[in-house]
Amino acid sequence: METLYNVTALNDNFEVLVMQKRKSFLLRTSLLATLPDMSDEQSAQLFRAIYSYVLDEPTSPPVGMNNLWREIRYQLDDNKKSYDNKVKANRKNGKKGGRPVSKLSSVK
Repeated sequence: METLYNVTALNDNFEVLVMQKRKSFLLRTSLLATLPDMSDEQSAQLFRAIYSYVLDEPTSPPVGMNNLWREIRYQLDDNKKSYDNKVKANRKNGKKGGRPVSKLSSVK
Protein backbone atom coordinates (compact mmCIF):
# COMPACT_ATOMS: atom_id res chain seq x y z
CA MET A 1 0.00 0.00 0.00
CA GLU A 2 1.39 3.40 -0.97
CA THR A 3 1.36 6.12 1.65
CA LEU A 4 0.88 9.70 0.53
CA TYR A 5 1.63 12.70 2.68
CA ASN A 6 0.03 16.04 1.82
CA VAL A 7 1.35 19.20 3.40
CA THR A 8 -0.18 22.54 2.51
CA ALA A 9 1.67 25.71 3.39
CA LEU A 10 -0.26 28.92 2.76
CA ASN A 11 1.85 32.06 2.62
CA ASP A 12 2.29 35.14 0.43
CA ASN A 13 3.24 32.94 -2.54
CA PHE A 14 0.47 30.37 -1.94
CA GLU A 15 2.74 27.38 -2.27
CA VAL A 16 1.41 23.85 -2.05
CA LEU A 17 3.91 21.14 -1.27
CA VAL A 18 2.98 17.53 -1.90
CA MET A 19 5.37 14.92 -0.52
CA GLN A 20 5.00 11.27 -1.37
CA LYS A 21 7.06 8.15 -1.16
CA ARG A 22 8.87 7.53 -4.39
CA LYS A 23 7.63 4.88 -6.79
CA SER A 24 11.01 4.34 -8.42
CA PHE A 25 14.65 5.31 -8.26
CA LEU A 26 17.76 5.20 -10.44
CA LEU A 27 20.62 2.86 -9.73
CA ARG A 28 23.75 3.10 -11.85
CA THR A 29 24.80 -0.01 -13.75
CA SER A 30 28.37 0.55 -12.52
CA LEU A 31 27.16 -1.00 -9.26
CA LEU A 32 26.68 -4.29 -11.09
CA ALA A 33 30.45 -4.59 -11.54
CA THR A 34 30.79 -5.15 -7.78
CA LEU A 35 28.17 -7.90 -7.56
CA PRO A 36 30.30 -10.84 -8.78
CA ASP A 37 32.67 -10.23 -5.86
CA MET A 38 29.82 -10.56 -3.34
CA SER A 39 28.07 -13.58 -1.97
CA ASP A 40 24.31 -13.89 -2.48
CA GLU A 41 23.80 -12.94 1.18
CA GLN A 42 25.92 -9.78 0.82
CA SER A 43 24.08 -8.80 -2.37
CA ALA A 44 20.75 -9.27 -0.63
CA GLN A 45 21.88 -7.15 2.34
CA LEU A 46 23.02 -4.42 -0.02
CA PHE A 47 19.76 -4.31 -1.97
CA ARG A 48 17.70 -4.36 1.23
CA ALA A 49 19.75 -1.42 2.53
CA ILE A 50 19.22 0.47 -0.74
CA TYR A 51 15.48 -0.21 -0.60
CA SER A 52 15.24 0.99 3.00
CA TYR A 53 17.29 4.10 2.26
CA VAL A 54 15.12 5.06 -0.72
CA LEU A 55 12.01 4.75 1.46
CA ASP A 56 13.61 7.02 4.10
CA GLU A 57 13.72 4.24 6.66
CA PRO A 58 16.57 4.03 9.19
CA THR A 59 19.43 2.28 7.41
CA SER A 60 22.93 1.26 8.34
CA PRO A 61 25.58 0.21 5.82
CA PRO A 62 25.85 -3.52 5.20
CA VAL A 63 28.76 -5.14 7.05
CA GLY A 64 32.05 -4.58 5.25
CA MET A 65 30.59 -2.34 2.55
CA ASN A 66 31.09 1.15 4.01
CA ASN A 67 32.90 2.59 0.97
CA LEU A 68 30.48 1.08 -1.54
CA TRP A 69 27.51 2.16 0.58
CA ARG A 70 28.82 5.74 0.75
CA GLU A 71 29.08 5.85 -3.06
CA ILE A 72 25.58 4.39 -3.54
CA ARG A 73 24.10 6.83 -1.03
CA TYR A 74 25.80 9.72 -2.84
CA GLN A 75 24.34 8.57 -6.18
CA LEU A 76 20.85 8.13 -4.75
CA ASP A 77 20.96 11.54 -3.05
CA ASP A 78 22.25 13.20 -6.22
CA ASN A 79 19.50 11.57 -8.31
CA LYS A 80 16.83 12.66 -5.83
CA LYS A 81 18.16 16.22 -5.78
CA SER A 82 18.16 16.35 -9.58
CA TYR A 83 14.61 14.98 -9.73
CA ASP A 84 13.36 17.42 -7.09
CA ASN A 85 14.89 20.33 -9.04
CA LYS A 86 13.18 19.13 -12.23
CA VAL A 87 9.82 18.87 -10.43
CA LYS A 88 10.29 22.37 -9.02
CA ALA A 89 11.08 23.78 -12.49
CA ASN A 90 8.08 21.96 -14.03
CA ARG A 91 5.80 23.29 -11.31
CA LYS A 92 7.07 26.83 -11.90
CA ASN A 93 6.60 26.51 -15.66
CA GLY A 94 3.14 25.04 -15.19
CA LYS A 95 2.06 28.14 -13.28
CA LYS A 96 2.81 30.17 -16.41
CA GLY A 97 -0.19 28.64 -18.16
CA GLY A 98 1.32 26.03 -20.42
CA ARG A 99 2.33 26.14 -24.03
CA PRO A 100 0.91 29.00 -26.12
CA VAL A 101 -1.48 28.11 -28.94
CA SER A 102 0.30 27.98 -32.28
CA LYS A 103 -0.91 30.41 -34.95
CA LEU A 104 -0.64 27.64 -37.54
CA SER A 105 -3.05 25.27 -35.84
CA SER A 106 -6.75 25.70 -36.38
CA VAL A 107 -8.96 25.34 -33.34
CA LYS A 108 -12.52 24.19 -34.03
